[in-house]
Amino acid sequence: MNGIRFVYELIKGANAGGSFVEYYYDDPTVEGDEETGSPKIGYATGFPGPNTDQMVVVGSGIFVADD
Repeated sequence: MNGIRFVYELIKGANAGGSFVEYYYDDPTVEGDEETGSPKIGYATGFPGPNTDQMVVVGSGIFVADD
C-alpha cells in the first residue's frame, strides 16, 4: 500500500539468508485503514527443498501497534 513490493522483497531477503521488511497493509482489526494500511513487519527465510532444486520460503508478519 505504500509502494513496497513486499512479497518480492521478502523472497529476495529469504534467498539472501533471511530478512525483515517494513511495509503497510490492511489490518482487519483496524477500521478505516483500508486505503492507507497499518504498519507491518515481515520476515522471511529460505532453505533448499527436499528432493528438489527449488528453494522453500517461509515467512511471517506482525502488525506494529502505535499505542
